[in-house]
Amino acid sequence: MSPRIFITGVSGYIGGHIVGVLSKKHPEYQLVTLVRNEDQAKTINKTWPGVVTVIGDSDDHKLLVREGAQTDVVLRKRSYLCFCAALVQAGSYAQCFRTILILTRARLS
Repeated sequence: MSPRIFITGVSGYIGGHIVGVLSKKHPEYQLVTLVRNEDQAKTINKTWPGVVTVIGDSDDHKLLVREGAQTDVVLRKRSYLCFCAALVQAGSYAQCFRTILILTRARLS
């Protein structure tokens, strides 16, 4: 089964780059992104039709716990410690990575 990857910051340069690389190199991955509003969701869906968007705020603890509980990997650019704490609370075994590690791995694969 393909991993479900939850990505924040996708509307920015680095987050968008990560989604672009992953969707191109690994179309089998289920990419789920957190966006702030419907306009961002439309832009993401137009750019990467296979990517699922979740509308919300990165400070919404309940949303982070809900999504983290369903996720295999989390790619979070900022405040990742509080996000990982929410995932641990949810009993998720999700892995939290700093963006720089993901970019390095994406470029090497």
